[in-house]
Amino acid sequence: MKKLLLGITYQNHVHYHFDVFPLTLAGECQAMEVIENLGLHDIETLSYQQQRLVELAYLAQQMTIEGIPRDVLTPEFLFNALSTDDYVLINEKIAEMRKKRIDAGANQASNSDD
Repeated sequence: MKKLLLGITYQNHVHYHFDVFPLTLAGECQAMEVIENLGLHDIETLSYQQQRLVELAYLAQQMTIEGIPRDVLTPEFLFNALSTDDYVLINEKIAEMRKKRIDAGANQASNSDD
């Protein structure tokens, strides 16, 4: 588990521990449904706030926060509860996780070529 810097308040308790995982096809479809339900499908005309909600729809599909049910982690909840510092940290952890997985796959492929 990773730890948020400022945490997220839910039910009068600040939660710090989170984990990230790759965006699956199912997660991407779920994010797209959420985006459609929010009426945010016309990307070219979105305000800055609406663009963040789109990003958070995908982010919500790639993370868990200990003590907060997954169905609570909606784009709107994250938009109102997540600090900028923690948003950046979560995205960094996702990027690190992706790089580790890609590197592991590349190493495995190069070892099998021997």
